Amino acid sequence: MRLTYVFIFVFFANISIGQIKIVSSNSDDKRQVEPLGYDSLKNYYNNRDLYLGQDLYLLPPNDRHIDINKRLFKKKVDDDKYHIADEVPAPGYYHVKNIVNNRHLELVDSVGNIYYYTFPDMEMYFNFITVGYYEKYVERLKGKKFYLYSDGGTVKDYFNKSDIQLSDKEMVICDDVVLDNELGFVFPIYKKGENIFRSGGHTFTIHVYDERSYLLGSAKYGKYWDAIARKTVKIGMTEEMVKESWGNPDRINYASYGDQWVYSGQYLYFENGVLKSYN
Repeated sequence: MRLTYVFIFVFFANISIGQIKIVSSNSDDKRQVEPLGYDSLKNYYNNRDLYLGQDLYLLPPNDRHIDINKRLFKKKVDDDKYHIADEVPAPGYYHVKNIVNNRHLELVDSVGNIYYYTFPDMEMYFNFITVGYYEKYVERLKGKKFYLYSDGGTVKDYFNKSDIQLSDKEMVICDDVVLDNELGFVFPIYKKGENIFRSGGHTFTIHVYDERSYLLGSAKYGKYWDAIARKTVKIGMTEEMVKESWGNPDRINYASYGDQWVYSGQYLYFENGVLKSYN
């Protein structure tokens, strides 16, 4: 499948609720409720009421979403009946004007056309990017310093596809946040010199930490922070450090001479709360 990456800031460049033209509808079955607080740290919530008053960007349908969108978009037949719409709306911006019949989002586009969308119970069927989520994502990341932990390797420039050699514990700046317009997710891109790249999609793993996490981790865990940042373990780590790196074990076998922690077939041995060996 050929991936098409599109800069989301092109789409969202001048968008605000005040700049979207909204028209009134005379439908009688709209449920007038006060907009709830929308936590913009997530794109999808299994609560349709949270989207009242929000702006959404409808993604171009990929192979998975074409049939789903045809089933979810409705046309109104009468006051309480909705049938599958003849056509799916074009990709673009929509404002959630109302919640209808406790299940449909009433969407209004920039020229006043009204659509009804059956809110899905699963995120995989939600083919929108919430504008507030994207804006918060940009606010949190763009222009900030990040530290990349890896064994070093070559990544491709986002634009010209030239090779970029990364060193271990590389400090970079988040250049922007972009949207994969086909797969429907957003991710940061980073700048090294004149080159732009993303941290995923490579043959090796890159662990990314913002400056605050890097400084706090270094101060708290000292010489063990590098291992923790790479999601590895090291002899001498405390139980807390191992949990920070690998999470909670699958199980713990207790013994008088020490404890055995089991992680997916790997065994770690602790004495007095300190890692003594592992295999």
